[in-house]
Amino acid sequence: ALLLVPSVRERLALLRNESSVVMGGRRALWTEVAPALVRAHPLGVGWLALRHEDLKRVSKHVQPGLNHLHNSALEMLVETGWAGLAAWLLMVFRILHVQARAAWTSRGRDPPAYGLALGAFGAFLALTLNGVVENNFGDAEILMLMAWLAGLGAFLERRRRLA
Repeated sequence: ALLLVPSVRERLALLRNESSVVMGGRRALWTEVAPALVRAHPLGVGWLALRHEDLKRVSKHVQPGLNHLHNSALEMLVETGWAGLAAWLLMVFRILHVQARAAWTSRGRDPPAYGLALGAFGAFLALTLNGVVENNFGDAEILMLMAWLAGLGAFLERRRRLA
């Protein structure tokens, strides 16, 4: 049914450009721009400090107005350096671990908590996987949703431990 929506068909038609370095797709960002920026700024350029001019300075194959790398992990690496990427990865895996444990331990014992925990885990995992092709931390709504899901998982795990 989604294929009947014109904007969906238009976006699917543009997918072939994503692997083109010349068209300024994600491949150019991931294979040219990000490695050059990491070499030039091993400690990072600064949180949310990446600008279109920074990307354009590295490669002429950057889409007009683009100011992010379309990959959350690469964005963390370029903005905060290797230490920031390590901290971010630790945070994401810890959140997923807490959510999975909350779901696993409430399974069969507390169906409402199980449903909430499983939903929080699934939604957080889906948004994290979406971060492979998007920058989830440059969009306030997505960041707020991820923070809410992380908090929900932590609340359910804490509630389980106190019960």
